[in-house]
Amino acid sequence: YNSAPLLFPGLDPQARYRVERVQLPGEAPGVHGPGLRTPPDVVVAPGSLIMGGGIEAPMLPPEQAAVYHLRALN
Repeated sequence: YNSAPLLFPGLDPQARYRVERVQLPGEAPGVHGPGLRTPPDVVVAPGSLIMGGGIEAPMLPPEQAAVYHLRALN
């Protein structure tokens, strides 16, 4: 199954953002479990897209979490 996209409300729709998945302590880059597909760790997109359509969420087991850092580029 696919998970719902991650939406980040309250962004400036005109600004471009760099959305980076933060690597947590003890986590190997791009590894979330056996056989799990992972989206890119960095996405650059306009605020309107991130708020409206969102970005692809990683497929994680229920006991895991993902943390994101968003930075406006303009």
